[in-house]
Amino acid sequence: MLDLYHRTTPEAAGAILATRRMTSAESTAEAYFSNRESGHVDGYGVAVVHIRVPEAMAELDDEFPDGEQHYRVKVALLRPEHFVITATVVETTTPFNG
Repeated sequence: MLDLYHRTTPEAAGAILATRRMTSAESTAEAYFSNRESGHVDGYGVAVVHIRVPEAMAELDDEFPDGEQHYRVKVALLRPEHFVITATVVETTTPFNG
């Protein structure tokens, strides 16, 4: 199993956790996650949604020298049991470079 973290707004995180469903903000069938709560994902939102999925569900999208990895997951495959019901709001001063 992989523990993955999705950065978003506090409002979106609340909606995701309330419904245990995700939609893609980019109008694709996928959502993007990191293997870390903070790092290169800083700047994508101050709230963090935690999921735990089988490795086969996640496709590696990017890898960084410090070990951080970014994955994409098809939102249609996410089930309520994949959502770890904790939400974190992270304060960051790291500027968004995306």
